[in-house]
Amino acid sequence: MPLPLPSPPGSLPLIGHLHHLVISGGSSPHRWLHDVALRHGPLLSLRFGSVPVLVVSSPAMAQEVLQSRDLAFASRPLTFATDVFSYHGSGLAFAAYGPYWRKVFNH
Repeated sequence: MPLPLPSPPGSLPLIGHLHHLVISGGSSPHRWLHDVALRHGPLLSLRFGSVPVLVVSSPAMAQEVLQSRDLAFASRPLTFATDVFSYHGSGLAFAAYGPYWRKVFNH
């Protein structure tokens, strides 16, 4: 079983870490994310509302995630909004990875 990723303290039940992005001490949200990455490492787990978010803040980790482990991160869950706005996940951006996605991408 994989170890849990580091996560900054202060996650609230309904909004997760979103309040940190809004109230980040007068700085911009990207600066808060940078400070958190310096404290906790290049790979973080945050919650934006009820959605778990993986934050990758180094080029080496980004290459690992996007090239070596791309199948694990290729699909997105189909939510009500993506179902409505992407015609049931039929567009390239929200289609599940598989034969349909490869067919759309190759044309």
